[in-house]
Amino acid sequence: MRCSKDSKSYICAALGGIAERICIQGACPLTSVYDLMARPASAKSADDMVAEAIAEQETIAATLRTAVSLCADAGDEGSAGLLTDRLESHEEGIRMLRASRF
Repeated sequence: MRCSKDSKSYICAALGGIAERICIQGACPLTSVYDLMARPASAKSADDMVAEAIAEQETIAATLRTAVSLCADAGDEGSAGLLTDRLESHEEGIRMLRASRF
């Protein structure tokens, strides 16, 4: 799958914001997306890959909902806002993936 230039810019901007927020919280962000995403390659059908992507996005969205709640409870509105933006993006991705299924 190839990403458009706009998609790449959007992803880089999102990761930059997340990394900056991690630093503000006093931790060190990962420095390599490759290390985070590295998995053995396997041959799957397009339907299987879409189903897997939907499941992964749903897991991320659930985790983000929990994190937003924790940040709000802790009074960290900056992190809650950043995570809410990411949550909305992942929910949109879920809708788009579901719409792409036949």
